[in-house]
Order: sequence, then C-alpha cells, then structure tokens
Amino acid sequence: MLVGLNTGIPLFDKRTARELYCWSRLEHKNVLKLLGLAEFRGFMAMVSPWMLNGTVLDYVRGHPEVDRLQLCVDVVDGLSYLHGQNTVHADMKSTNVLVSDDGIAKITDFGSAELKSSGLAFTATTTRPSTMRWLSPERIMTSTPTKEDDVYACGLEITTGEVPFTGMEDATICFKKIVHMEIPPRPLGFPSFEIEEADALWDIVTTTWSHEPSNRPEAGTLARQSTQGGKSPNTVTHITDDNLREFALYFHPGPQQWNAVLASMERVWEKVHKRLIVA
Repeated sequence: MLVGLNTGIPLFDKRTARELYCWSRLEHKNVLKLLGLAEFRGFMAMVSPWMLNGTVLDYVRGHPEVDRLQLCVDVVDGLSYLHGQNTVHADMKSTNVLVSDDGIAKITDFGSAELKSSGLAFTATTTRPSTMRWLSPERIMTSTPTKEDDVYACGLEITTGEVPFTGMEDATICFKKIVHMEIPPRPLGFPSFEIEEADALWDIVTTTWSHEPSNRPEAGTLARQSTQGGKSPNTVTHITDDNLREFALYFHPGPQQWNAVLASMERVWEKVHKRLIVA
C-alpha cells in the first residue's frame, strides 16, 4: 500500500473533508483508489494500493520499450472519467500519475488546493520541477483550475520522457506562453515508434496546447484520438522515518493488524462525515 502522510497538520477543515469523501467515491481503473484514512499519533494518512512502478515518468525512463501510447490512453481515459464526475484535477503532470504492477497508469493527487494545503499527497518529492511548466496561459493569469487547463497539461512527458520547456526558468516560461503564445518544441527523436505514428501523435498533443481554451479537445475526445492516431508499438515515497516503523507494520498486515487499520479508518471517516454535516 502507498501512504501519503501530512506534514504536521492533525486536523482538516470541511472543504478538505469533502474532497476526501468525493475521492473515495470514485471508481475507475485509471484513477488511484482511495481505500480510506488511517490515524497515527494524532495525524492522518491516506491509504491506497501500493504502486510498485512509481511515477509514469520513472516508469518510461526505466522501461524504454514500454507502450507509451497505451499509457497516454490510460491517462486521458482517467481524466475523461474525472471530468465526467465534475472533478477538475488541477495539477496534471507525470509526478501525479502512478503505474501499477501490471503497467496501468493511474491518476492521483487530484482535488484542488484543499488537500495540498493539508499536507496530504501520495507523490511528495523534494526534486520535482515547478508546476508552472504545466499550467495553461489562462491558469497562469487567473489561478482558476478548469477542465481545459487539465487537458493543456496532459500527455507530453509520457511520450517524450522530458518535462515541458526543459531547462527554462519560470519567468521565461511565462513570457513564452503568454506573450509569444509558444508551445513546447517537438523534442528530437520524438517518440520511439514509427515516424508516421509519431507525427499523428504529435499533432494530437499540440491540439491540447491551443491558446484558446475552447479549441482544446475534451478529455474523452482526446482518448479516442489517441487510440485512432496510430498503432501503438509492440520514485514512490517510501516510509523511512524511524517514528513510522510501527505504522509500517500495518502495510504487511496479519488479520489482527488489518483489523486495527480498518478500525482506524472507520474512526477517521466518522470525523470526515461530521465535518461534512457541520456547517
């Protein structure tokens, strides 16, 4: 199981409770399932299936032969489902997509700033690039996440193995996006499948970067385009803190330990529901 621990805030407000509750209700093969919450020494942890392959960017870098087009389809299928549930991810990038043991991409860490400000996340890292690289021009200007903004952020890293606007500072990226309306350049050698398929996929990717949000395809349309665009070719955060050794036992549980985890989840879910009810 994968554990996302908060950074020291033992309580959460009503909006955070609502986000967690909505996440727990989502069911899709390309969305990481939130199994529940566990309480440890006054702090809260989100519990979800362990994703052995880590983030999707780690996965494609470690497995250059992997079917990247299928991973793209996985991501946009999951995003289409979220949008169909009126859920905006608000932080689409490769560090927020994990890969299961059987190679299926699963979106995680969605749901807006409430969860982030509570210190709850599954993919925390100290070395991730600035989020500015993935933001649409209108998101930079207004700070309001939308479905169109999610689409703008979707897909590039999986196909290229690179972050958008590699090597550029935030100020330069803003200037290029807003003033010059530039999109990330096509990397050399993009990608590793036949040239005709690569051209078709690049055309699809570039439609998501339209400066006009209404001109971007919806996530569902993007999924269909990805499957029709050409034939596909044939660091997860671990528990290391000594203070968490006791908690780590719950994630190789015997029956008694598993019952303790479920009881802890039940107590926290009761708190979540109370905060949803209390104005």
